[in-house]
This record gives sequence, C-alpha cells and structure tokens, in this order.
Amino acid sequence: MSRNIASVNILQLERPGNSHNLPVSNKQEYKALERFLNKELSFEYNMKKRFAAIGGASVRNTVMGMLKFLLRNEVAMKFNWAGSDKRPFKTTNMMKVIKEAAIYSYRGRDDQDLTDEVIEESVKDWLKLAKARYGYSSNRKHK
Repeated sequence: MSRNIASVNILQLERPGNSHNLPVSNKQEYKALERFLNKELSFEYNMKKRFAAIGGASVRNTVMGMLKFLLRNEVAMKFNWAGSDKRPFKTTNMMKVIKEAAIYSYRGRDDQDLTDEVIEESVKDWLKLAKARYGYSSNRKHK
C-alpha cells in the first residue's frame, strides 16, 4: 500500500536554508551532517519530515528509499551495522532519524512490519549491498 502524497503538506517540506545536499557524497559531508543533527533540533525535525515523505510499498521499501536518498553507494560502503570492520551505522544520528521517519510515515496504520527489527534488517541489507550497487553503476557508466 503506497502513501497518498496529496496528504503531505508541501510547505512543511521546503528545504531550510541550513540544509545539506543529499545524497551525501563523501565522509566529510556525512560527518558534517551528523554534527549538525546533533546540534540543531529543527534540522532533525525537517529531516524526519523529508524522509517520511519518501514513502514506499512496505516498511522495508520505505527505509531503503530513505537510505538511497541519504547516501551515495561509495559512502554507504564505508558503513556496516555494528562497525566491526567499518563505521557503525546503528549508533548514528541518521539511523535515529530514519527509524523515527519510518514510524511517522506509517503512523495510524496497522502494519505488522513496523518494528525495530524490520527497520534494522532493511538498513543492514541495504548497507551490505552497497558495494554491488556501486560496481553495477560503475560498469554501466563505462559501457
């Protein structure tokens, strides 16, 4: 079931003057975004609204759409869920925003998939496949 985009108030989704370019293209941009989210509650609120407007056919699809909107594959390859050999994503401010945006996006619906586990598994899978997506898109550019 997809969301009715007409129900979203576009005025609330205008880009604030202090917003960052998305998707994030490098580690420095991501660090700046994380720091800003840590300091500016209004920016965090705006990000949640922007992400919630992405929507999708399922919670998993919605979360993956949010991640695609947030990170380029070359940046996503530097993360994994727990951070054993890469940077951990589960403790980032952006993970908090994604989780809250997904909950906001599906509020008022009786959706069995709206659980922390489904959201987290979706993030794990998306991060895991970043290298393959990057390789695929690089190969397509060279043909």
